[in-house]
Amino acid sequence: MRARILLGGAAAGITAVLLAGCSASSGNSTSADVQVNPDATLKVGVTNLQSSWDIAKTAGSLEVPIQKMVYDGLTGLDEKNNVVPGLAESWSTPDGGKSYDFTLRTGVTFSNGDAFDASSAKATIDHYLTAPGSTVAGQLANLQEVEIVSPSKLRFLQKQADVSLPAVLSDRAGIMMDAKVIAAGDFTKPVGTGPFTLQSAQAGVSITLTKQPKYWSPDTVRVAGVTISQIQDPVAMANAIRSGSVDMGVVGAAQASDLQAAGDTLGTYPIKGRQLSGITWNPDLYKPLADQRVRDALNMAIDRQGIVKGVFLGQGEAASQFRAEGASGFSSTAKPIPYDPEQAKKLLAEAGYANGLSFSMVAPVKFAKEAEAVQANWAAIGVNVKVTTPPGSGPADALWYKPSVAVGFWSFDGRNDLSNAYQQMLLPSAAYNPGKVADPKVTDLIKQSAATADPAARAKVFDQLAEITSASTQANTPVAWVYQVVAYSKSLVGVKPSESGYPILTGVGVAANK
Repeated sequence: MRARILLGGAAAGITAVLLAGCSASSGNSTSADVQVNPDATLKVGVTNLQSSWDIAKTAGSLEVPIQKMVYDGLTGLDEKNNVVPGLAESWSTPDGGKSYDFTLRTGVTFSNGDAFDASSAKATIDHYLTAPGSTVAGQLANLQEVEIVSPSKLRFLQKQADVSLPAVLSDRAGIMMDAKVIAAGDFTKPVGTGPFTLQSAQAGVSITLTKQPKYWSPDTVRVAGVTISQIQDPVAMANAIRSGSVDMGVVGAAQASDLQAAGDTLGTYPIKGRQLSGITWNPDLYKPLADQRVRDALNMAIDRQGIVKGVFLGQGEAASQFRAEGASGFSSTAKPIPYDPEQAKKLLAEAGYANGLSFSMVAPVKFAKEAEAVQANWAAIGVNVKVTTPPGSGPADALWYKPSVAVGFWSFDGRNDLSNAYQQMLLPSAAYNPGKVADPKVTDLIKQSAATADPAARAKVFDQLAEITSASTQANTPVAWVYQVVAYSKSLVGVKPSESGYPILTGVGVAANK
């Protein structure tokens, strides 16, 4: 028998982890104690397939779950977004975050038999920092040097104190690759320490993985393999779940109610505060965006409440911060720019654009309707926008890695460390800030938050950051938090909700009697 499971993407930037811990079960998943079929294959669907097995050339967090089926990370995230051990068993900082010592797990081998140690870890980090066009280098911009202390200990020396480093290493920057593969430069056959190995791949269609016999935690892998297929259209995703051709998927509000009605065969659980949609502005490609008044006018003209109600059917909330309301780091005192089309017109006129503006905007397929709503909002103030929705990693490339479009939508996954979120989205050196839009006050506060370990002191800095960034349009502008629902077949064993929105494949199996 072949079982089918589907995963959907929460996204940009950023930190979905498959191999970390998981939260308590919602109660409608088959017990993990049920006997499973070890020969079963899980069929997985994702919105975006892997663009490259060279992590330094990948597009972002939509690909991390796939990467972590083959590779492991130094750290991971648990169900509450706390950083937990991965290939690094423990870590410590003797100087408040300026340097970190990571103790590595021993006895771990790559799928080709090579030993994982500090040498391979250093080779990986150096590759991320120096590879031409590296999309991971920005996450490690504060890193000065990596030193091998011993075969099982690695030391990270940072330019400035930053206590978010362990969280940074739970994302792509901490994924470990084989030093020999890096040296050879052939990444078509990935070699990792993860639970699966690559068997075959068809670009833009599917990836087939098989169980890795040398995996260091073999009891957690309960299936023979995984087949990953790309399903970008949300309706197609829901239909696949409903028909049983796949058994799990992350769907939006429009599809969730129909799937929830099939309670006898499907289980569901909601995800709130994990997927944030937002807009990047790049004045290098469209000069009017360099004017604060222009960015504020465009921001002010977005009817966020209307988008939540009309596009997401009320399953979301308007956003002006990088934290959802009620979450740690959210500021109740920050006052966002109000929705005011008339004032937006006045600001454009003051900036010298009374006759309006015209530019192109890129968006992921899943945000096409939201982008069209913003397009209509801007048309009401005399701004003409052409929306394009390239497949796969096209939007990320067009916005950040090979900039060709000045404005575009992104998806942010509510990364666990808020300081790291601000660093990645608002610092002038950030990869996700191609136009280097920066406010000196914001830059200083971000650096303060990175160097502050005390939670209470950090909270005060985050309040200041939220107050400034909510009231003025920065390099990246939040638009809406989008609620999602995970639907899955009750024939699966060990499925547990995860704050990342992704089921955790380690521990998941298929009931032997199904």
